[in-house]
Amino acid sequence: MKDAYYNLKTRVSGTITTVHVGRGSSINEAHHALESRIFRDWAASVDPRFEVREVEIQQVDYRGKPSPDKVMFIRLAVTGEGLPFRTFMELRGEVVVLLPVVHTEEGEFTILVKQPRLASGHYAFAELPAGMCDGDDPEEALLREAKEELGIELSRETVVDLSARVWTEGTNGPPIFSTPGFLDERFHVYSAEVRMTYSELVQLDGKRTGNTTEGESITLEVIRLSELCHRVRDAQSIVAYMLYLEYKR
Repeated sequence: MKDAYYNLKTRVSGTITTVHVGRGSSINEAHHALESRIFRDWAASVDPRFEVREVEIQQVDYRGKPSPDKVMFIRLAVTGEGLPFRTFMELRGEVVVLLPVVHTEEGEFTILVKQPRLASGHYAFAELPAGMCDGDDPEEALLREAKEELGIELSRETVVDLSARVWTEGTNGPPIFSTPGFLDERFHVYSAEVRMTYSELVQLDGKRTGNTTEGESITLEVIRLSELCHRVRDAQSIVAYMLYLEYKR
């Protein structure tokens, strides 16, 4: 951790932690990261047995003008008494995933979003609608994503928190970690039962949607619900379908 500033301190699960500012970041970005909800939520959730002693903030990415509430990703290098080696990780917080179940006179369907996913190598990667919470309540974020990506207005009464229904009683069930070896990302899984005519549904197939101000370029694809696992290749879409089947069993 050479060539870094050493004058910042924070607490990770009660342990006083030295914060280093790496070459890819700055003092201002480090302060934004430490004040962000993403970092604070992670720091509070860490098991104290890790005894995190040093955190190097290597990179901070924003959604919009740099400020603590606009922090989107934080890349860290972490050392601690309870860690066998220096650990690299990325913080990005909570995500919501929606399985829309559309009932028509022709049967049950769902709607996928296709968009460029460079890491996968696919320019039109098909998956269920999903998005970052950005500090919002998961259900509020879900309703926003449904409107942005599907053009469908949902209400809290029409969505089901599958995480809560399958694993726990009540609402806001335990989120699912997507890649716990590197990411803190955890996703809440919801379904929504929607009724429309088949002719209304097919009009959505091929429709262009997304938040263009955030660079989204989305094309909708309508498929039969039973074909979902044969069409998608991302874990969170498959998990959503499995939880839905368990919920309906």
